[in-house]
Amino acid sequence: MGERLALCANTPTDMRFSFSGLTRRGGVTGDHADGWALASFDPDGCGVRLYREDGPAAFSLIAAQVAALDL
Repeated sequence: MGERLALCANTPTDMRFSFSGLTRRGGVTGDHADGWALASFDPDGCGVRLYREDGPAAFSLIAAQVAALDL
């Protein structure tokens, strides 16, 4: 089973540090290699962004790209 991360804030919050830690646990520092997902409210208020993959986050190009985004 994949590991989950939840962030809730009443002000704009940078999730990159927390997401980077989660991705390392997905195959490097933890055994959570069954996949990963991230849902985020669009900063422009246009809905929700959803990213997911069935491979380990630690070795995912998509997870690395998402970690660099300003979500």
